[in-house]
Amino acid sequence: MDGRHNLLNLSIKFVLKEKSLVAVQTVSEYTSKLKLKIDKTMPSSWIKGEISNLALPASRHIYFVLKDEYSQIRCVFFRHKQSALSPKLTDGIEVDILAVPSLYGPKGELQLLVHTVRYSGQGELYKKFTQLKARLKDEGLFEKSLRKSIPIFPKLVALVTSEQGAAIKDVLATFRKRMPSIKLVVFPTKVQGEGAERD
Repeated sequence: MDGRHNLLNLSIKFVLKEKSLVAVQTVSEYTSKLKLKIDKTMPSSWIKGEISNLALPASRHIYFVLKDEYSQIRCVFFRHKQSALSPKLTDGIEVDILAVPSLYGPKGELQLLVHTVRYSGQGELYKKFTQLKARLKDEGLFEKSLRKSIPIFPKLVALVTSEQGAAIKDVLATFRKRMPSIKLVVFPTKVQGEGAERD
């Protein structure tokens, strides 16, 4: 018994010693180092994309998402970088931006700090969106008179989403907790990538 006890003590000391050699950083320390590395090594680049989720707060800094068909990234166009020659930015226009990547520490999010914006034209994604909206409107799908009212206590709810995502787990957990009597039917679909639109 004593031998086992001594062996256990030695094992614990070894583990504690090993752990003490590993430097553990806080999230703030790690994101600060990451930001410094990105700021030092990534140069300014010209990037083409379509503006969406445009926000114009009282600070007069401009926040938006720059996207193409396959990806997106957050951008900030600070007030002191804007000039009289900067185009008026709206959702759906395509622009070329000169920007440098940076990490926004408090949220740990990568974003582009915009230096210059050039108007490139109407974005293709926005064109497709407006065309689809017009077609659905012509079909009468936005008519309020055709909408069915949602029952206060539905008997069945259908979920059309990916089976793999965290969102469906949250929805299922919430239903189980708040409305366990409601029947849920899941229609598994791709929510992004190739084939998502067909699903």
